[in-house]
Amino acid sequence: MSKGHIPEKELKTDAFLTSMDKFLIYYKENKTTVQWIAIGALGLVVVVIFSAHFIRYKAHKAQQAFDTAVTKEEMTAFIENYDNDKFTPIVLYKKGNLLYEENDYRQALESFEQIVNNYKDSQIVDSAYLGMGYAYTQLQEFDKARAAFETVVNNFKNSAFRAEAQVNLAQMLIRDGNYAEAKKVVDALLDAEPNSLFAESAKSLLPVIKRNL
Repeated sequence: MSKGHIPEKELKTDAFLTSMDKFLIYYKENKTTVQWIAIGALGLVVVVIFSAHFIRYKAHKAQQAFDTAVTKEEMTAFIENYDNDKFTPIVLYKKGNLLYEENDYRQALESFEQIVNNYKDSQIVDSAYLGMGYAYTQLQEFDKARAAFETVVNNFKNSAFRAEAQVNLAQMLIRDGNYAEAKKVVDALLDAEPNSLFAESAKSLLPVIKRNL
């Protein structure tokens, strides 16, 4: 090592000590400010930790409530307590189906409508529209039923319920005497999903359609 050369380690140490000296001077001159900054930072950490624990706790409680929501009363309580939870549209759909099975079509309709109005990004919106179609049919509000089935057919091309909606839409069109449109719907179903569970139901509509064309 040549004479007069300061080792890199000593340079780093000196720089560290200089920084510490500056900090200590600043601390002495601004002691109160530094203390409040430290308290604020600590408080922020506490809030973040508490929020994370609260979110996990709420998610756990929502999961428990979802798993045990079997009766209408339990489903209603879940919806009231967890109105923005990821399980809420599913509970609404379950409640709608339960009400439909009990022949309470108007209340069932309200559950399905809550899904399509408030949870548009839910993966069961197509199912909710289908449920609306069935509920409107039972209430003999056929124009609204047709509109609900049309929504599934036109807006949810990849829906697992599209073929079912097509059969129901064709039936609505036949009822209205619109046989040409009914045939288009049936033909579209048979072309796209010839092996669908609803293909046979669609085929059974063809004799009536052809007799009236």
